Amino acid sequence: MRRKWLGVLLGASSIAQAANGAMDVLVLTGSGGGNATAESNAPDNGYGRELIGKLMKDAGLSYAIEAQPFARALKTLEVQPNALLFPLLRSAEREAKYQWIGLMARRNYYLYRLASRNDIVIPALEDAKRYRVGVLRGDVRADYLRKQGFDEGIDKGLEVVNVAFSLIKMQQANRIDLIVFSDEGVRLACEEAKVSCDTIVPAFKLDIVGNLWLAASPQMPAPLLDNLRKAYQKQEDSGYLGKMMKSGRPIGH
Repeated sequence: MRRKWLGVLLGASSIAQAANGAMDVLVLTGSGGGNATAESNAPDNGYGRELIGKLMKDAGLSYAIEAQPFARALKTLEVQPNALLFPLLRSAEREAKYQWIGLMARRNYYLYRLASRNDIVIPALEDAKRYRVGVLRGDVRADYLRKQGFDEGIDKGLEVVNVAFSLIKMQQANRIDLIVFSDEGVRLACEEAKVSCDTIVPAFKLDIVGNLWLAASPQMPAPLLDNLRKAYQKQEDSGYLGKMMKSGRPIGH
């Protein structure tokens, strides 16, 4: 019963959109907030929305894009049969939880410190346990650090937040010492927080190579899933995807 009502609540916005006009697919992004329709201008120069537009056109589907805090976006993906989410790190833990459309990018992940914090030196991951480390709720990197022995604590350990750019602001205010981001993700978070990324530098490279994918709801019907996968394959075969991945452009959100 609880799951049923969660689905009703999380799907309220997409139901309202569907009532105002046909919408075949709800495309979620793990951003900090705000909503955008498929017709809106992208808020950044990322190729993610551009790719989504191409996929939907090839598949003959109508869609809307909705930005949600990451943890909420994951819950929406689980209960909305017509939902997609990008970009999502594909991991062993997530493999069977969702259905997967296609690879969007590969990323490296780091612990970042303030450039002014020369006192923070991390020769090995174990040394980072002495510091307050900010992570995003529901993110696979938080799970990774927990498996490495990081716990949530008052003066050290993990600080879990719902919105990515909050980590930037908290670090700038010296409320946390380290933050966990990909090389692209940190740039986007800095933009949202209106902070110069020149103030943040890598302190330690995590032993994670992230494959970022376009993920589909576990409940997505097979015909719709197959249609989207064929549209993705068309863009891959055309060389568009390879070109975007090598372009230096971010995926965006």
